[in-house]
Amino acid sequence: MSFTSSPKGARLARRLVVGRLEGWGYGADTAALLVGELAANAVAHGHVPGREFRVRIAVLVTNDGRSALASSDRQSDDRNDAGSTPLRHEVLRVGGSATLRIEVSDAGTEHPNLHKASEGEESGRGLFLIDALATAWGSHDRSPGIGKTVWAECVLRPVDAVASALGPQ
Repeated sequence: MSFTSSPKGARLARRLVVGRLEGWGYGADTAALLVGELAANAVAHGHVPGREFRVRIAVLVTNDGRSALASSDRQSDDRNDAGSTPLRHEVLRVGGSATLRIEVSDAGTEHPNLHKASEGEESGRGLFLIDALATAWGSHDRSPGIGKTVWAECVLRPVDAVASALGPQ
């Protein structure tokens, strides 16, 4: 999924990822924060005029030793009549665990660096949030292409598991 390198593009990326995860039956609170920060960083630090940033999500589910993958990668033969690309999700969640991998690619070449923001700074804390919420995160050069990809992973919970953890309302 490609987005304009703007605050509006970052908001749209977050909304679309949350919508896809909820459509797949997962709670998306942590994912919303992670993709929001990664997309905002792509806009703030990876913006090159005329270039977009790209978001890719993949869910790896393990059930009884078997794994299945759902991904937002586009395949030309998967287009529907409206021209959009549906996401394939062929996963049965029966007592398994799910890991979400979020990848945000931009045209910038500077990799993120976790550093402590000074008290007066208005920004510079996003990577601390990513570091606290993600089970793992990092970056690598894009290949092929220019720029970099910053990724983060987190555990996903099915919506019914999230609801039961909250208890009766």
